[in-house]
Amino acid sequence: MKYFIRNRSLQSIIIKIIFGLISFVLVFVFDFLLDSSFNETNSKIHLALSPNIQLNQRSSTNNQQSIKSSSYEYNSTHLWSMRLADENYFHLAHLLPCRIVEYPRGPIIDKIDSCDHSSANEFSIQNTLQAQKWLYEHQHPMDCTNKRFAIIHNFAVSGFGSTMHQIAWAFGKAIADNRIAVYQIPGNWLYGTCNSSTPDCVFLPITNCSIPSKVDGNQTIKITANIGYWSKPIHPFIFQKRTFNWYRAQLLFYLMRYKPETLAYAQNIIAQYFKPPSIDLHHPYIAVYVRRSDKVQNREMSQAYTLKQYFDLFDADVQGGSEKPM
Repeated sequence: MKYFIRNRSLQSIIIKIIFGLISFVLVFVFDFLLDSSFNETNSKIHLALSPNIQLNQRSSTNNQQSIKSSSYEYNSTHLWSMRLADENYFHLAHLLPCRIVEYPRGPIIDKIDSCDHSSANEFSIQNTLQAQKWLYEHQHPMDCTNKRFAIIHNFAVSGFGSTMHQIAWAFGKAIADNRIAVYQIPGNWLYGTCNSSTPDCVFLPITNCSIPSKVDGNQTIKITANIGYWSKPIHPFIFQKRTFNWYRAQLLFYLMRYKPETLAYAQNIIAQYFKPPSIDLHHPYIAVYVRRSDKVQNREMSQAYTLKQYFDLFDADVQGGSEKPM
């Protein structure tokens, strides 16, 4: 009888020990799961409360990848023959009070609303690189056979900037018709001092294709570059949502890619007049349009800021320590 009682008592102790161990394991597992859940919740809350931080980091990474991936285009097409605008430029540009400016575009009255920032991202470096890459690939096909062409000819007899804008209109019309633009050789561009007498004298070739020998009005047509305005601009499908001013800027940027010798000449001139002799060391800078002749009389420049406004804003910024005078 005593043996039975002792044995039963031993069994009771063993059961208690087992139950205690099971309880300890259950508590440990529950605590671990609870802690994991808490950490996950914290992580979700952190993500929910800081989307801007995550987005900015991702955007920064994408921008860096975009710039790195553009190295091939830079080496082969001189996309960056001049430095592109960055946040410092926009800081200075935004010092000017915003306004709506109306300007004539042929028979159309167009507007630039600097108070509307909805399209500010249009002019980002990434968008510019993508547009320039598209234009370059359009103008430089792997095989020029059976392509449709537009020969740009009859350049305007006017100022350098005026002629380039009118060439851009002709270039835009060629692209709108899904044609590769080529210059007629020899041309009559006033500022082309080489044998071709076209913008190719100063800038990189507009295309890698040869000029077609036959103009049949179908496969190959001619487009004059002596037009005052582009009355009905048509954007390629890929740029349908872009503004006219952004698209015209991209056309000009492509047409005015410096040849290596032109870039070297410009850098040499800069070295003579800038102290220290590198334009990068004076960045950021803003070029001010100073034309005050015929454009002032009831035209675009009549609505422009005065030079004094520009200089006063710059002086105020210098006094604030943001910039240094050259």
